[in-house]
Amino acid sequence: MRKNIAVILAAVLLLAVCLTGCAEKTLTNYANLGYDLSEAGAKSVVFRVYHANAENPNWQELASFTCQPEKGHFADVGVEGAENQVIVTAEDNYTVKTEEAQDFFTDVTDTYELTVEGFAGNLAGCQFFEVKKTTEEQPYQLYPVNNGEGVSVAADLQLDKPYAGAEANLDNLLITIQFQ
Repeated sequence: MRKNIAVILAAVLLLAVCLTGCAEKTLTNYANLGYDLSEAGAKSVVFRVYHANAENPNWQELASFTCQPEKGHFADVGVEGAENQVIVTAEDNYTVKTEEAQDFFTDVTDTYELTVEGFAGNLAGCQFFEVKKTTEEQPYQLYPVNNGEGVSVAADLQLDKPYAGAEANLDNLLITIQFQ
């Protein structure tokens, strides 16, 4: 009887270790900086910019930004609106500590501009996604581009299928991330 209980406990312990050790881990997002991408253990990181709209609801790649993860530096993608355009920037965020303060800095390393006719220039919001330690391309941020005061995003988001929320906005920008 004791032998059976010991075997069952060992199997449960092995299963628990395997599930926690084998599962995809998520990265930590640091306020004002972004994700510490060096935690993923990748040699490089690729951010890709896609868009879909009512005219073409299929995701089309517009640009990509590649960086090498470096401890203490937080690669990120910034998105800003302007009249009739959306500006996407690849950013390197970092801090410098002194005895009195901790200063935050952002260096823009690359830029892509998308023309969106009729856009007033105010991005009302976006959807952020949890970033996992995986080599699969995964959603990072979704920006509905519209002239409203809120955002409309579709629940089903897949790169290989038309975006169901495409017609609700002037355009939709999807930023993905992939560790290589």
